Amino acid sequence: MAAARWLVPDPGRLWELADVVDVTPDTMEATTLRLRLPEVPELLPGQYYLVRLAIAARPGAVEQAFSVSSSPYPPSPHIEITVREVPGGRA
Repeated sequence: MAAARWLVPDPGRLWELADVVDVTPDTMEATTLRLRLPEVPELLPGQYYLVRLAIAARPGAVEQAFSVSSSPYPPSPHIEITVREVPGGRA
């Protein structure tokens, strides 16, 4: 039943703070960010994280969903997401 954890958000803990612990440029347009989460996540194939980033312009924050690009094995508090630069993007 552990998978149900991802189906319904926990209203007491909607957001987790993550630390960026490594930045690896993959190509001219894509970069992989290695994040350290407060707990070891139970990842499933196709898992994604909604990332919120504070910015100086309105509306003050942007949100974007990113698929986890690292393997869930072995379980670890670290995950990787790959981001792509969007010319004229807000962040």
